[in-house]
Amino acid sequence: MYLFFDTETTGWARSKPLAHPEQPYMCQLAAILTDENNVAMAQFASLIKIPIEMPEGALKVHGKTNEMLERYGQSLGDVLVQFATLGSYADTWVAHNMVFDDKILAIAKARAGILTGSPTHKRCTMVRARELGSKGGLAEAYRYFCNKVMLGAHDAMQDAEACRELFFAMNEPAAPEAVPLREALTQAIKPPDPVIASMAEQTGAAPEFIQAAMNDAAQLVEEATADPTSDHIDPAFADKVIAANPEPEPEYGDFEPFDMGDD
Repeated sequence: MYLFFDTETTGWARSKPLAHPEQPYMCQLAAILTDENNVAMAQFASLIKIPIEMPEGALKVHGKTNEMLERYGQSLGDVLVQFATLGSYADTWVAHNMVFDDKILAIAKARAGILTGSPTHKRCTMVRARELGSKGGLAEAYRYFCNKVMLGAHDAMQDAEACRELFFAMNEPAAPEAVPLREALTQAIKPPDPVIASMAEQTGAAPEFIQAAMNDAAQLVEEATADPTSDHIDPAFADKVIAANPEPEPEYGDFEPFDMGDD
């Protein structure tokens, strides 16, 4: 099972003790529990009351005001207990920038005096996205791998959902191994006798005629390959095929790349 989660805070973590008063406060936490097939089992999200005035910089990023947190938020302890309950079902926790979110959780637990279990594995979609060629920011990676524009960034539930989609998009099962060319062509033009008999019955043609046509096709395949042991088409033969079937120019439309910025 996977737990995808995200936090919103009053700022960046500092190189000080976890419970130090200058450490940032977590003001929102969200999580989604799924199985290995991306089927959602449960989810959780909550605003969290904080004892300080929301810094202007953080307010511009996520828009969480003190009034919102006071009216709709829960206490830090209650939120952590609910999160820990959901997290106990997952052996792998996933976040976009796991180092940051994991540190924010540790700060919150230290402040609340709550000890919760840790997962067997932790995965970071930001690190994985960079390994696969993206710049790594959530919105940019989401567009890069999911081919969609991310809406509602810097809301913990929206970010957790985007992290979930991104994770599975980057970890899709590999395509089945391709059947070698000669084997595939042989299967297509040299079917077993029962298939010949079935084709003869459906078309009304004599089995000998169908088999002769198959043999002619097999001869063409033999002539198209430079080496009978090779699975590659002879370049000269391939050039003739390409010349007869030119590939159309791709149409990209009016789309222009744009920078969503890092998250």
